[in-house]
Amino acid sequence: MNGWRLVGLLSLVLMAMSLWLLANHAGEIEGIRLVIRATARTSLVLFVMAFTASAMVELIPSDATRWQRRNRRYLGVSFAVSHFIHLAAILGLAALDRELFWKLTNTATIILAGTAYLFGAAMPAASFGRTAAWLGPRKWRLLHLLGGWYIWISFATAIGKRVPIDRFYWPMAALVLAAAIVLGMPMGIAAARFRRIGQVELGAIGMLQTVPALALLVFMIPLFGIGKGPALVALSLYALLPIVRSTYAGMIGIDRHLLEIAFVLGLGRLGRLVRIELPLASISIMAGIKTSAVMTVGTATLAAFIGGGGYGALIVRGLALDDTATILAGAAPAAAMAVAFHVAFEFLDRLAIPRGLRR
Repeated sequence: MNGWRLVGLLSLVLMAMSLWLLANHAGEIEGIRLVIRATARTSLVLFVMAFTASAMVELIPSDATRWQRRNRRYLGVSFAVSHFIHLAAILGLAALDRELFWKLTNTATIILAGTAYLFGAAMPAASFGRTAAWLGPRKWRLLHLLGGWYIWISFATAIGKRVPIDRFYWPMAALVLAAAIVLGMPMGIAAARFRRIGQVELGAIGMLQTVPALALLVFMIPLFGIGKGPALVALSLYALLPIVRSTYAGMIGIDRHLLEIAFVLGLGRLGRLVRIELPLASISIMAGIKTSAVMTVGTATLAAFIGGGGYGALIVRGLALDDTATILAGAAPAAAMAVAFHVAFEFLDRLAIPRGLRR
Protein backbone atom coordinates (compact mmCIF):
# COMPACT_ATOMS: atom_id res chain seq x y z
CA MET A 1 0.00 0.00 0.00
CA ASN A 2 1.52 3.31 -1.12
CA GLY A 3 0.72 6.95 -1.85
CA TRP A 4 -2.77 8.37 -1.57
CA ARG A 5 -4.28 4.91 -1.15
CA LEU A 6 -2.31 4.64 2.08
CA VAL A 7 -3.67 8.05 3.18
CA GLY A 8 -7.22 6.95 2.35
CA LEU A 9 -6.90 3.66 4.23
CA LEU A 10 -5.37 5.27 7.34
CA SER A 11 -8.00 8.04 7.30
CA LEU A 12 -10.82 5.48 7.16
CA VAL A 13 -9.25 3.50 10.03
CA LEU A 14 -8.87 6.66 12.13
CA MET A 15 -12.45 7.79 11.53
CA ALA A 16 -13.82 4.28 12.18
CA MET A 17 -11.86 4.07 15.45
CA SER A 18 -13.17 7.47 16.57
CA LEU A 19 -16.79 6.66 15.68
CA TRP A 20 -16.53 3.28 17.45
CA LEU A 21 -15.24 4.93 20.65
CA LEU A 22 -18.03 7.52 20.52
CA ALA A 23 -20.71 4.90 19.79
CA ASN A 24 -19.59 2.75 22.74
CA HIS A 25 -20.17 5.72 25.07
CA ALA A 26 -23.27 7.12 23.32
CA GLY A 27 -21.50 10.41 22.56
CA GLU A 28 -20.82 11.13 26.25
CA ILE A 29 -17.90 13.15 27.57
CA GLU A 30 -15.90 9.99 28.36
CA GLY A 31 -16.22 8.85 24.73
CA ILE A 32 -14.85 12.18 23.49
CA ARG A 33 -11.96 11.98 25.97
CA LEU A 34 -11.15 8.47 24.71
CA VAL A 35 -11.05 9.79 21.14
CA ILE A 36 -8.69 12.58 22.27
CA ARG A 37 -6.36 10.06 23.95
CA ALA A 38 -6.46 7.59 21.05
CA THR A 39 -5.83 10.16 18.32
CA ALA A 40 -3.01 11.71 20.36
CA ARG A 41 -1.27 8.34 20.22
CA THR A 42 -1.96 7.68 16.53
CA SER A 43 -0.75 11.21 15.72
CA LEU A 44 2.49 10.58 17.62
CA VAL A 45 3.13 7.26 15.82
CA LEU A 46 2.42 8.70 12.35
CA PHE A 47 4.50 11.81 13.00
CA VAL A 48 7.48 9.78 14.26
CA MET A 49 7.27 7.54 11.17
CA ALA A 50 7.30 10.58 8.86
CA PHE A 51 9.91 12.52 10.87
CA THR A 52 12.43 9.65 11.16
CA ALA A 53 12.01 8.20 7.65
CA SER A 54 15.37 9.34 6.23
CA ALA A 55 17.29 8.54 9.41
CA MET A 56 15.80 5.04 9.63
CA VAL A 57 16.96 4.18 6.09
CA GLU A 58 20.51 5.21 7.03
CA LEU A 59 20.46 3.33 10.35
CA ILE A 60 18.53 0.19 9.34
CA PRO A 61 18.40 -0.15 5.55
CA SER A 62 15.59 -2.59 4.70
CA ASP A 63 12.45 -2.91 2.60
CA ALA A 64 10.38 -1.59 5.53
CA THR A 65 12.47 1.56 6.06
CA ARG A 66 12.67 2.20 2.30
CA TRP A 67 8.87 1.94 2.19
CA GLN A 68 8.72 4.36 5.11
CA ARG A 69 10.90 6.92 3.31
CA ARG A 70 9.04 6.46 0.02
CA ASN A 71 5.73 7.22 1.78
CA ARG A 72 7.04 9.90 4.13
CA ARG A 73 4.85 12.60 2.58
CA TYR A 74 1.73 10.44 2.80
CA LEU A 75 2.48 9.47 6.40
CA GLY A 76 2.74 13.20 7.12
CA VAL A 77 -0.66 13.84 5.52
CA SER A 78 -2.12 10.93 7.54
CA PHE A 79 -0.64 12.52 10.68
CA ALA A 80 -2.48 15.73 9.78
CA VAL A 81 -5.77 13.80 9.39
CA SER A 82 -5.27 12.12 12.79
CA HIS A 83 -4.38 15.38 14.48
CA PHE A 84 -7.35 17.26 13.08
CA ILE A 85 -9.68 14.49 14.29
CA HIS A 86 -7.95 15.06 17.63
CA LEU A 87 -8.67 18.80 17.33
CA ALA A 88 -12.32 18.14 16.45
CA ALA A 89 -12.65 16.00 19.59
CA ILE A 90 -11.09 18.74 21.72
CA LEU A 91 -13.49 21.32 20.30
CA GLY A 92 -16.36 18.90 20.99
CA LEU A 93 -15.26 18.60 24.61
CA ALA A 94 -15.06 22.40 24.90
CA ALA A 95 -18.60 22.76 23.53
CA LEU A 96 -20.12 20.07 25.79
CA ASP A 97 -18.29 20.78 29.05
CA ARG A 98 -16.55 24.15 29.13
CA GLU A 99 -15.66 23.85 32.82
CA LEU A 100 -13.87 20.51 32.33
CA PHE A 101 -12.12 21.85 29.21
CA TRP A 102 -10.57 24.79 31.10
CA LYS A 103 -9.69 22.50 33.98
CA LEU A 104 -7.61 20.36 31.60
CA THR A 105 -5.90 23.20 29.72
CA ASN A 106 -4.96 26.89 29.84
CA THR A 107 -4.41 29.84 27.49
CA ALA A 108 -0.66 29.28 27.08
CA THR A 109 -1.20 25.63 26.11
CA ILE A 110 -3.87 26.67 23.58
CA ILE A 111 -1.47 29.18 21.96
CA LEU A 112 1.44 26.73 21.78
CA ALA A 113 -0.75 23.84 20.58
CA GLY A 114 -2.48 26.16 18.10
CA THR A 115 0.91 26.95 16.54
CA ALA A 116 1.56 23.22 16.18
CA TYR A 117 -1.81 22.81 14.43
CA LEU A 118 -0.93 25.66 12.03
CA PHE A 119 2.31 23.89 11.14
CA GLY A 120 0.37 20.62 10.92
CA ALA A 121 -1.94 22.20 8.33
CA ALA A 122 0.74 24.12 6.39
CA MET A 123 3.17 21.21 5.95
CA PRO A 124 0.69 18.80 4.25
CA ALA A 125 -0.69 21.69 2.18
CA ALA A 126 2.84 22.39 0.94
CA SER A 127 3.24 18.73 -0.08
CA PHE A 128 1.28 19.28 -3.30
CA GLY A 129 3.10 20.25 -6.48
CA ARG A 130 1.52 23.65 -6.99
CA THR A 131 1.91 24.87 -3.41
CA ALA A 132 5.49 23.55 -3.26
CA ALA A 133 6.31 25.40 -6.50
CA TRP A 134 4.64 28.56 -5.19
CA LEU A 135 6.69 28.46 -1.97
CA GLY A 136 9.97 27.65 -3.68
CA PRO A 137 12.55 25.10 -2.45
CA ARG A 138 14.13 27.37 0.17
CA LYS A 139 10.88 28.35 1.91
CA TRP A 140 9.58 24.77 1.58
CA ARG A 141 12.64 23.39 3.40
CA LEU A 142 12.42 26.11 6.06
CA LEU A 143 8.72 25.38 6.67
CA HIS A 144 9.32 21.64 7.07
CA LEU A 145 12.43 22.15 9.20
CA LEU A 146 10.77 24.57 11.63
CA GLY A 147 7.41 22.78 11.59
CA GLY A 148 8.88 19.31 12.06
CA TRP A 149 11.04 20.30 14.99
CA TYR A 150 8.29 22.43 16.60
CA ILE A 151 5.82 19.53 16.49
CA TRP A 152 8.50 17.12 17.72
CA ILE A 153 9.30 19.37 20.70
CA SER A 154 5.56 19.75 21.39
CA PHE A 155 5.16 15.97 21.57
CA ALA A 156 8.29 15.62 23.71
CA THR A 157 7.02 18.28 26.13
CA ALA A 158 3.57 16.68 26.37
CA ILE A 159 5.07 13.25 27.05
CA GLY A 160 7.69 14.69 29.42
CA LYS A 161 4.96 16.06 31.71
CA ARG A 162 3.87 12.49 32.39
CA VAL A 163 7.37 11.19 33.18
CA PRO A 164 8.26 10.96 36.89
CA ILE A 165 11.13 13.38 37.59
CA ASP A 166 13.93 12.35 39.92
CA ARG A 167 15.66 15.41 41.36
CA PHE A 168 19.05 13.70 41.67
CA TYR A 169 19.22 11.40 38.63
CA TRP A 170 19.57 14.10 35.96
CA PRO A 171 22.26 16.14 37.77
CA MET A 172 24.04 12.91 38.80
CA ALA A 173 24.31 11.77 35.16
CA ALA A 174 25.44 15.27 34.11
CA LEU A 175 28.07 15.42 36.89
CA VAL A 176 29.39 11.95 36.04
CA LEU A 177 29.69 12.86 32.36
CA ALA A 178 31.32 16.22 33.14
CA ALA A 179 33.88 14.53 35.41
CA ALA A 180 34.60 11.89 32.75
CA ILE A 181 35.15 14.61 30.11
CA VAL A 182 37.40 16.72 32.39
CA LEU A 183 39.52 13.66 33.28
CA GLY A 184 39.23 11.68 30.05
CA MET A 185 40.26 14.26 27.44
CA PRO A 186 43.59 15.20 29.13
CA MET A 187 44.29 11.49 29.66
CA GLY A 188 43.64 10.79 25.97
CA ILE A 189 45.87 13.71 24.93
CA ALA A 190 48.63 12.48 27.26
CA ALA A 191 48.33 8.92 25.88
CA ALA A 192 48.75 10.30 22.33
CA ARG A 193 51.75 12.45 23.33
CA PHE A 194 53.60 9.69 25.24
CA ARG A 195 52.80 6.46 23.41
CA ARG A 196 54.47 3.93 25.75
CA ILE A 197 52.96 5.35 28.91
CA GLY A 198 49.72 5.81 26.98
CA GLN A 199 49.44 2.10 26.27
CA VAL A 200 49.74 1.35 30.00
CA GLU A 201 47.13 4.02 30.72
CA LEU A 202 44.68 2.67 28.11
CA GLY A 203 45.22 -0.86 29.39
CA ALA A 204 44.46 0.17 32.97
CA ILE A 205 41.28 2.01 31.95
CA GLY A 206 40.29 -0.94 29.76
CA MET A 207 40.63 -3.24 32.77
CA LEU A 208 38.24 -1.00 34.70
CA GLN A 209 35.74 -1.40 31.86
CA THR A 210 35.91 -5.19 32.07
CA VAL A 211 34.71 -5.06 35.68
CA PRO A 212 30.89 -5.23 35.71
CA ALA A 213 29.36 -1.88 36.64
CA LEU A 214 27.56 -3.32 39.66
CA ALA A 215 30.78 -4.92 40.94
CA LEU A 216 32.65 -1.61 40.55
CA LEU A 217 29.94 0.11 42.57
CA VAL A 218 30.28 -2.51 45.31
CA PHE A 219 34.10 -2.07 45.35
CA MET A 220 33.53 1.58 46.27
CA ILE A 221 31.76 0.65 49.54
CA PRO A 222 34.96 -0.17 51.58
CA LEU A 223 36.60 3.04 50.29
CA PHE A 224 33.78 5.58 50.45
CA GLY A 225 30.83 3.85 52.13
CA ILE A 226 27.37 3.86 50.59
CA GLY A 227 25.29 6.66 49.11
CA LYS A 228 25.50 9.12 46.24
CA GLY A 229 29.23 9.98 46.59
CA PRO A 230 30.55 6.45 45.91
CA ALA A 231 28.09 6.13 43.02
CA LEU A 232 29.45 9.32 41.43
CA VAL A 233 33.07 8.12 41.75
CA ALA A 234 32.38 4.63 40.36
CA LEU A 235 30.26 5.83 37.46
CA SER A 236 32.82 8.51 36.54
CA LEU A 237 35.54 5.83 36.34
CA TYR A 238 33.25 3.61 34.26
CA ALA A 239 32.55 6.46 31.81
CA LEU A 240 36.24 7.19 31.17
CA LEU A 241 37.16 4.58 28.56
CA PRO A 242 35.08 5.79 25.57
CA ILE A 243 36.29 9.38 26.03
CA VAL A 244 39.97 8.51 26.62
CA ARG A 245 40.12 6.04 23.72
CA SER A 246 38.27 8.31 21.26
CA THR A 247 40.49 11.28 22.19
CA TYR A 248 43.59 9.12 21.74
CA ALA A 249 42.35 7.74 18.39
CA GLY A 250 41.48 11.21 17.13
CA MET A 251 44.86 12.65 18.12
CA ILE A 252 47.02 9.90 16.60
CA GLY A 253 44.94 9.95 13.41
CA ILE A 254 45.97 13.52 12.54
CA ASP A 255 48.24 13.87 9.52
CA ARG A 256 51.80 14.57 10.78
CA HIS A 257 52.38 16.97 7.87
CA LEU A 258 49.71 19.31 9.28
CA LEU A 259 51.50 19.41 12.62
CA GLU A 260 54.84 20.12 10.90
CA ILE A 261 53.22 23.01 9.02
CA ALA A 262 51.85 24.37 12.31
CA PHE A 263 55.35 24.13 13.83
CA VAL A 264 56.86 25.99 10.85
CA LEU A 265 54.23 28.72 11.27
CA GLY A 266 55.48 29.24 14.82
CA LEU A 267 52.62 27.72 16.79
CA GLY A 268 53.65 26.41 20.21
CA ARG A 269 52.45 23.16 21.77
CA LEU A 270 49.37 24.75 23.32
CA GLY A 271 48.55 26.66 20.14
CA ARG A 272 48.80 23.49 18.04
CA LEU A 273 46.65 21.61 20.50
CA VAL A 274 43.88 24.21 20.64
CA ARG A 275 43.89 25.42 17.04
CA ILE A 276 44.90 22.33 15.08
CA GLU A 277 44.78 19.01 16.95
CA LEU A 278 41.56 19.27 18.98
CA PRO A 279 39.47 20.64 16.06
CA LEU A 280 40.75 17.89 13.74
CA ALA A 281 40.11 15.21 16.39
CA SER A 282 36.70 16.66 17.35
CA ILE A 283 34.63 14.11 15.38
CA SER A 284 36.26 11.18 17.20
CA ILE A 285 36.14 12.96 20.58
CA MET A 286 32.44 13.84 20.27
CA ALA A 287 31.64 10.25 19.27
CA GLY A 288 33.30 9.02 22.46
CA ILE A 289 31.48 11.60 24.59
CA LYS A 290 28.10 10.58 23.12
CA THR A 291 28.85 6.90 23.77
CA SER A 292 29.88 7.73 27.33
CA ALA A 293 26.73 9.83 27.87
CA VAL A 294 24.38 7.00 26.88
CA MET A 295 26.38 4.46 28.91
CA THR A 296 26.31 6.74 31.96
CA VAL A 297 22.54 7.12 31.88
CA GLY A 298 22.11 3.35 31.59
CA THR A 299 24.59 2.35 34.31
CA ALA A 300 23.43 5.12 36.67
CA THR A 301 20.33 3.07 37.43
CA LEU A 302 22.62 0.55 39.19
CA ALA A 303 23.59 3.20 41.77
CA ALA A 304 20.38 2.30 43.61
CA PHE A 305 22.05 -0.93 44.81
CA ILE A 306 24.48 1.07 46.98
CA GLY A 307 22.02 3.73 48.10
CA GLY A 308 22.57 6.11 45.17
CA GLY A 309 18.84 6.55 44.53
CA GLY A 310 17.62 7.68 41.13
CA TYR A 311 15.33 5.83 38.74
CA GLY A 312 17.18 2.63 39.63
CA ALA A 313 15.37 2.65 43.00
CA LEU A 314 12.07 2.21 41.15
CA ILE A 315 13.52 -0.62 39.05
CA VAL A 316 14.88 -2.41 42.15
CA ARG A 317 11.56 -1.98 43.94
CA GLY A 318 9.67 -3.28 40.92
CA LEU A 319 11.93 -6.33 40.68
CA ALA A 320 11.44 -7.06 44.38
CA LEU A 321 7.65 -6.76 44.08
CA ASP A 322 7.46 -8.39 40.64
CA ASP A 323 5.61 -5.24 39.51
CA THR A 324 6.10 -4.46 35.80
CA ALA A 325 4.51 -1.00 36.08
CA THR A 326 7.01 0.08 38.76
CA ILE A 327 9.92 -1.29 36.70
CA LEU A 328 8.74 0.67 33.66
CA ALA A 329 8.28 3.80 35.80
CA GLY A 330 12.06 3.71 36.37
CA ALA A 331 13.24 2.23 33.07
CA ALA A 332 11.20 4.42 30.69
CA PRO A 333 12.45 7.82 32.03
CA ALA A 334 16.04 6.49 32.06
CA ALA A 335 15.70 5.41 28.41
CA ALA A 336 14.12 8.76 27.47
CA MET A 337 16.95 10.54 29.24
CA ALA A 338 19.55 8.56 27.25
CA VAL A 339 17.85 9.64 24.02
CA ALA A 340 17.69 13.26 25.25
CA PHE A 341 21.44 13.24 26.01
CA HIS A 342 22.20 11.79 22.58
CA VAL A 343 20.04 14.40 20.79
CA ALA A 344 21.61 17.22 22.85
CA PHE A 345 25.11 16.10 21.85
CA GLU A 346 24.05 15.83 18.20
CA PHE A 347 23.30 19.56 18.39
CA LEU A 348 26.59 20.21 20.23
CA ASP A 349 28.37 18.54 17.30
CA ARG A 350 27.53 21.61 15.22
CA LEU A 351 29.29 23.83 17.76
CA ALA A 352 32.28 21.61 18.54
CA ILE A 353 33.08 20.24 15.07
CA PRO A 354 34.44 22.72 12.48
CA ARG A 355 32.11 23.26 9.54
CA GLY A 356 34.52 21.75 7.00
CA LEU A 357 34.64 18.44 8.91
CA ARG A 358 30.89 17.99 9.42
CA ARG A 359 29.23 15.14 7.56
